[in-house]
Amino acid sequence: MKNIINKNKGITLIALVITIIVLLILAGITIASLTGENGLMGRATLARSKMEQFTIQENLQLIVEDSITEDSEYNAVKAEDFLKRNGATARIKPDNTITGAYNHYKYVVDENGKVIVLGKVESIEVTVGKNGMSLKDATEEQIRRKN
Repeated sequence: MKNIINKNKGITLIALVITIIVLLILAGITIASLTGENGLMGRATLARSKMEQFTIQENLQLIVEDSITEDSEYNAVKAEDFLKRNGATARIKPDNTITGAYNHYKYVVDENGKVIVLGKVESIEVTVGKNGMSLKDATEEQIRRKN
């Protein structure tokens, strides 16, 4: 009777190997679902970026709407002034639209005062002197080398 009880107490090596294999498979699936292209981390980063872009658009739209006169007419010159006073770069184009950047995002204000955020600024533009020496689409390292 003692021999039968002793045989059933331990875990066999095969059961241990199978358990480890199952755990490794589950760990692989979990890691893939977190870090893959459509994983949780990727989707969270995309959601954060979209939220940031929408917030910028909403802030810019509020600034533009503040510039609208009491008789409800949109004025690009006044809107440009309001945008500049609130920390945005702004330039009026001949078609009465405004382009610029605000908090590292490019934007356009159409002729009706609607703000459209185009995306993150990936380059900078520096204009120096009367001749307008311009370094467009340059990185900071390239600018340092020019100076």
